[in-house]
Amino acid sequence: MIFPKLLQDVEAYNYLSVAAESGHAGALYTIGNLFLKKKSGENQEEKAYKYLQKAMELGSVAAINSLGQSFFIIEISLL
Repeated sequence: MIFPKLLQDVEAYNYLSVAAESGHAGALYTIGNLFLKKKSGENQEEKAYKYLQKAMELGSVAAINSLGQSFFIIEISLL
């Protein structure tokens, strides 16, 4: 049996995916951040940046901020 919270998360992700495929900047930003916060491998980060890039191209200021912060953190960690 799937736990109710997990089922809600899966349903929410499915709705976000449909909205993202339709070009909804907020949905693209949200999915990008979900992948970015997972930190379960390089492939997840690539997916995150792909979604955030699309959201940024659609004018999402939040996506621009998120991308800027993640690149700033990478730069700091390289020092």
